[in-house]
Amino acid sequence: KVEERSFRWFASNEIYKRYSQKNMKSKILFLGCNYNEIPYLENLQERGFFVVATDMNPDAPGMKIADSAIICGYNDFDGLDNAIAREGPEDFNMVFTASAQFAHLGASYISKQLGITYPSMDNVRACLDKKAFYPLFQENGIAIPETRYVRNLTELKSALSGYSAETDFYLKSDYSKNPNHIYIGKSSGLIKQEIQWTPDRYFREYYILQKTYKGHGVRLNLFPDGYELYDFETAKPIRIEDFPQFQEYKILELLSKLSENLGMQSWLLKFDIIIGKEGYVVLDIGMDPPSRMKKNWEANGKNFVDFYLDLYLGS
Repeated sequence: KVEERSFRWFASNEIYKRYSQKNMKSKILFLGCNYNEIPYLENLQERGFFVVATDMNPDAPGMKIADSAIICGYNDFDGLDNAIAREGPEDFNMVFTASAQFAHLGASYISKQLGITYPSMDNVRACLDKKAFYPLFQENGIAIPETRYVRNLTELKSALSGYSAETDFYLKSDYSKNPNHIYIGKSSGLIKQEIQWTPDRYFREYYILQKTYKGHGVRLNLFPDGYELYDFETAKPIRIEDFPQFQEYKILELLSKLSENLGMQSWLLKFDIIIGKEGYVVLDIGMDPPSRMKKNWEANGKNFVDFYLDLYLGS
């Protein structure tokens, strides 16, 4: 009888374990829980995912609605290690962030620890550091403005000395994020501005000096099997047919190839482009959700969050 009861317990326990594994929610590590991220968090929960949220702010709104919440910043690698150790690393199926671009560094780091496919930290850094991505653009045949790299005021003065006093420039730090550490002016007046030369989050080592390129500012949102174009100033959708330079210079093909080389071909990437009369230049690349596109979709009754998550979930 004892053996019979033991067998029944063992059998029922094995059935329970198989049932639990079959019906266990897929677990996602979700980095960043501010107000802008809540629609993505709630959407994942509606899809049946168990969301483990992290944020350095315990009062971040997403921390209150997540299935599990861990106080940890997305750039705190030790904290992320502790988070997955607490939850059980074998249970995670995905790492996701809709937060600031810097969060992708933490997402890449912890994905590697979990054995989850994600763009490498080197490739993520290449999208954050202008000193890295402008040479990368050139290596991939993508046009950029006339560019110089300077580390201090002495090097800036030396770089400007080769131009007339009336030449227009943009000066931006290597990790600048508008409006942080971006300066505009003529050669004669640029060096008179109070430039931030003390290293911080947005200035690590270099400033990028670029001669102003005249043209029409365009935001390209590029994603698998599609794209959308927006006027940079008005944020209104625009037609690619109105800009023959896209076809003439094979801009979409070049940027699609770059996305593939970065391991981000399944993502939605943002590119800031200036279309000139006889050419174009690419100014920036972005990995965070595109606000212009999201607002336009929502204004037209389309579910952008669903679309965005489908890309990253491979749906």
